[in-house]
Amino acid sequence: MTVADDPGPQESPDTRHPERQLQTSQALLQEQGALIEQLSRSEARFRQLVELQSDGLALLDPELRILYANPALERILGQCTDSLVGMPLARFVMPQDRASWDQLSGALLAGKGRHIRLSLGAADGGRHFLDMEFIPRREEGRPAEGSLLLARDVSELNAARQELERLALSDPLTGLGNERSTRRFIRDQIRQRPGMPLALLWLDLDGFRRVNHSHGRSSGDRLLCAVADQLQGWSRPGDWLARMGGDEFVLIRPGLNEAEAWAMVAGLQRALACGVPLPAGEGLGMGFCAGISLYPDHGEDADTLLRQAATALGHAHDSGRGLVLFYEPSFTETLRCELGLEGRLRQSLEEGRLRLVYQPQMDPSGRLIGTEALARWRDGERGEVSPGTFIPLAERTGMIQALGQWALEEACAQQRRWQRAGLEPPPVAVNVSPRQLLSAPTPMSVIVATALERHGLEPRLLELEITESGILPITGVSEEIDRLASLGVTLAIDDFGTGYSSLESLHRLPIHKLKIDQNFTANLLSSDSARLIVRAALTMARELGLQTLVEGVETSEQLGVLQEMGCDGYQGYFFSRPLEVEDCARLLASHARRPD
Repeated sequence: MTVADDPGPQESPDTRHPERQLQTSQALLQEQGALIEQLSRSEARFRQLVELQSDGLALLDPELRILYANPALERILGQCTDSLVGMPLARFVMPQDRASWDQLSGALLAGKGRHIRLSLGAADGGRHFLDMEFIPRREEGRPAEGSLLLARDVSELNAARQELERLALSDPLTGLGNERSTRRFIRDQIRQRPGMPLALLWLDLDGFRRVNHSHGRSSGDRLLCAVADQLQGWSRPGDWLARMGGDEFVLIRPGLNEAEAWAMVAGLQRALACGVPLPAGEGLGMGFCAGISLYPDHGEDADTLLRQAATALGHAHDSGRGLVLFYEPSFTETLRCELGLEGRLRQSLEEGRLRLVYQPQMDPSGRLIGTEALARWRDGERGEVSPGTFIPLAERTGMIQALGQWALEEACAQQRRWQRAGLEPPPVAVNVSPRQLLSAPTPMSVIVATALERHGLEPRLLELEITESGILPITGVSEEIDRLASLGVTLAIDDFGTGYSSLESLHRLPIHKLKIDQNFTANLLSSDSARLIVRAALTMARELGLQTLVEGVETSEQLGVLQEMGCDGYQGYFFSRPLEVEDCARLLASHARRPD
């Protein structure tokens, strides 16, 4: 091509048409403006969402200084964002949580996320217990640029949990410790001060029943509280006091040998003999029987020390009022007597000389909704033996598995006998020992399924009562409880409130019913704590969709309080004592004739 043929620089269409170039620029500006407006609206919505959050939110720089705090966090810390910006979050950490914060901050400074609960102090002097989640802020491939903090104030939840823990570890009537917290105290003492002597005194008040009979149970409860106050006033720092039930108390004093323990007993006898104020205003000198065990002489763990003291107390109680005895190996003679009782119990069980009685369970309208099968034994030498004697004996000797299986078989058989007689029995509740769940040679689910099939009983007519200790998270127990539930029988937690259970366990396991222990019912009218525990248990059961039944209802006043709380069922002497088979049949017939 020649130079003459070269057309030269070419003009773009927009260059040739400036008005078109202007229109394109305006369109681009409008598009950018729309995008900016859209981003601004999105940012406003996001900011509004953040500021309306009930949980605290904050942006932290890499040095854990506050860059931004939403209004919820401002309220928690008691300062506005302007004053919070640039302030180290560590400034708000309470002294008791400093060690935890130091460990946490090291991880956060390294760009790691963490979840923790800490107490933060507000500018107004308030204290908040927070559930805190720290999330690293980073772009892919780059180091963290700080953290995002999500903080939920769980102060009220933590306070409620601490209060429930306190109630679970204390006697609802006197506010002293209970058996569970006593075991914990002994374990802690032995672990923290190995080898240091410890004296454990288990006492039983003399003549307390006379006060109950002459002044009434509520007056007896006030006397127990007065004794507890007297014990607390007499005790010294480092002592442990607990009520073990009824009129029995435990005093533990670390650092005592036998001679010093005798001196302690003498001082306590003088203190109570000076007079405990009765409800009517007069003072009553209180005596007591007691058993004492010493660590490490009589045992090296909590269970042994408590058992030895209880054994000594039983021996003292049987020997006469006001007697105090240290545990002695010779007390095993008492155990020999138990061995004789054990042999006769085993023989009676093999020969079918035990029987079941049935205690009715009622709903708020007075309708019969169930019965509980209770074992009874008439010994050839001792006559009628209390279940409180032979059931623990069966537990200790391993006979509880055979006894429990007999009770299950007999209860199922009796249900069918009543059906064949034209009666319509409600579900019968049979107690299941933790030993039957844990160590039976044949799984409990197999035993129950076999009994139901053998007697042709519908599963809906059988309820199994498992004590709280039976739902401990021990390997195999949860699976066995699941298998029992799959049979179609009802599962109930018996004596709820006296042992160990967690919300997690109740939620996780297929439990249908909670039976609230009669000890709480006994103190229902005199103890705010007892009422609080019962009300909390009933509320929790409703939230979990569980049925409820309260044991030990003996008065119309107790029934009225429980009805007001909304309990589903009741059991106790107010309705009926345990009935022999013939009497229970008459009860079934009478309820069958009642109009619904």
